[in-house]
Amino acid sequence: MMKKKMLITKMIIVTMDAMKQIWREICYSENEGCRAVLVSCDYSWLMVVKEKQKEELISLRAKVIALEHDLHKSCQEASKNHDVCYQLENV
Repeated sequence: MMKKKMLITKMIIVTMDAMKQIWREICYSENEGCRAVLVSCDYSWLMVVKEKQKEELISLRAKVIALEHDLHKSCQEASKNHDVCYQLENV
């Protein structure tokens, strides 16, 4: 029986993408312990991504609200300018 090898490296995770790559770097064998690590890493990565997406969604919603507010103000200003132009043309 061949001895299964496990590669363990020292890692510093600096980005979200690095979290996804961790399973490739931790273990190259197919034993149960390794699979548990892979599943755990994938689950952790998914939870981190989910949290990041929630934060991005909140940020995007805030931007949309701000843009809608700016658009509303611009429409009001355009309407006022149109009324002023109309009044000046009809004087």
